[in-house]
Amino acid sequence: MIFTIFLWLLVWAAMYSGIENIRALQFFTDKLTVFQGIRALLPILAIYLCIMKAFFSRSLKVPSLKTAPGLFFYYCLIGIIASLKSTDILASIYYGFIYLSANLVILNLMNNKNPVNNAGAISRVNFIFFMISIVCFLPQALGVGLGVLNDLPFGLGAVNRNGIARYALVVIIIAFIHLINARKFRSYLYIFLLAPALFILAQSQSRTALLGLAVTLVLVFYLKGMNWRLFILSPIFVYIIWLSGFKWRAQEVFVSMFSLTGRELTWERALELIKLSPIYGWGFYADRLLLDFEHIHNSYIHALVQSGIVGGIFFSGAVVSIWWFIFKHNLFRLVRKSQDSDKTLIIESIALVGFLTARSFFESTAAFYGVDLLLFLPAVCFIYLWTKQAEGSKVGIKK
Repeated sequence: MIFTIFLWLLVWAAMYSGIENIRALQFFTDKLTVFQGIRALLPILAIYLCIMKAFFSRSLKVPSLKTAPGLFFYYCLIGIIASLKSTDILASIYYGFIYLSANLVILNLMNNKNPVNNAGAISRVNFIFFMISIVCFLPQALGVGLGVLNDLPFGLGAVNRNGIARYALVVIIIAFIHLINARKFRSYLYIFLLAPALFILAQSQSRTALLGLAVTLVLVFYLKGMNWRLFILSPIFVYIIWLSGFKWRAQEVFVSMFSLTGRELTWERALELIKLSPIYGWGFYADRLLLDFEHIHNSYIHALVQSGIVGGIFFSGAVVSIWWFIFKHNLFRLVRKSQDSDKTLIIESIALVGFLTARSFFESTAAFYGVDLLLFLPAVCFIYLWTKQAEGSKVGIKK
């Protein structure tokens, strides 16, 4: 488990860094420049360690097309190959490889001993990162308020309001689910995380995060059923959605709730780009290189730009496959009947996948290396592994 956590920390290390920091290493301007450049390379080290471990443990396997992580792997492979015709081959291959690093850690984990415990461990590591982030942004939110871009401490990078809203919603999901599953008094301490996260979410006015909050409410209701804690918290969530989304963001104009805020113009430019290379796309980082650093704000169009129709099929198949798996295995019923110690974590995982799937239509969720990918992969992995374990043992399942 310790080795898996170490690998996952290496994957996280390049967040809010990038190829420009690696290129700046040659100048040795200051210690921060060196630090930023080195951490941008750490996911590559994770790839090497995953391959070495798989080779020496003789667990090197061809990724399966039957699971979302396997499909994401092939999407990534197509994108890396397509990167060879990029206008900046080094940048494209770099971003393809750090995407690959997250995939390989998950695939390695699924072949480990005690994979459920390992998947649960990196999900908890994710939660610690998000919890720390909320604590970092709270003073600014309480003071001058969230800006368009908000600096991380120690010069680690900057996060926009949508990104901060995503951090807040993840904390809300986890705190909320722990609260409604509370059996011990200490579980109520999650209120001290839920309250500031709700405040930050409301202040962000992020419609994708508010949509995720609504999706989470529906999923948790189906997974858990109504209880008195859910009865108390649900109206608070609905009020936050109304206040932040309708009253503040839309200025009480209902149609404004559904405005694409210019996304459609970027989508049109991206579709023209796809037509020029429809089969294999333009490689990773193509949106930044060929669309003047515009954000595509749609996972499926983003995937098509980077890896064409071939890669786009793998990417879309990965998202569809997890929901097919959930319904095929009647996971909602299985979770409701479960008395497993990991019940809270499986509910969290399904809620996160629901949020990220809804988000994928308006943001580039999991189409490139980023926070969404590092959320999605462990959640999906845990769903597969927990279901396999629950169906295999039938332990902790109420008759």
